[in-house]
Amino acid sequence: MKLLLYDSCNYTQSDIMDTLSAMGISYQNVVYRLKNIHEDDFFRSRIVKLLMEESFDAVYSVNYFPILAKICLEQDIPYIAWIYDSPLGIPNIEETLGYPTNHVYFFDRMDYLDFLQKGFSTVGHLPLG
Repeated sequence: MKLLLYDSCNYTQSDIMDTLSAMGISYQNVVYRLKNIHEDDFFRSRIVKLLMEESFDAVYSVNYFPILAKICLEQDIPYIAWIYDSPLGIPNIEETLGYPTNHVYFFDRMDYLDFLQKGFSTVGHLPLG
C-alpha cells in the first residue's frame, strides 16, 4: 500500500508517519499551507501531477480539506481524513462530505452521529489514540 499524505503542519504528522513506517506502509508526504481549503490552483496542480505520475492507493490527511475531496473524486482515488477538531469550522462541508471516494473519520462521536443522521454514509468514528 502507498499513501499520498497531505501535511498541513499539524502536530500529529510525524507520529502518523512513524506509525505508517512501522506498519510497512509506504507514503509520500506533501507539506503545504493552503491559502483556501476549498480551492488553491498551485496545490491542486501539484497534487494532480503527483497522482498522475505515481501510483497511490489513497490520499490521507489529518483534518478534512474540501479541495482534497474534490481532487480525489475527479481522480477516482479514495480520500481518507481523520478529523480531530471539534467544532469543525469547515464552511460548507456538506457540499463535499458525501463524495463516494471519501472515508472521513471524526474523533468526536457526536459530530460523527450528527453527519450519519444527516444521511452521510462516508463518515465513521475514530477516537483519538
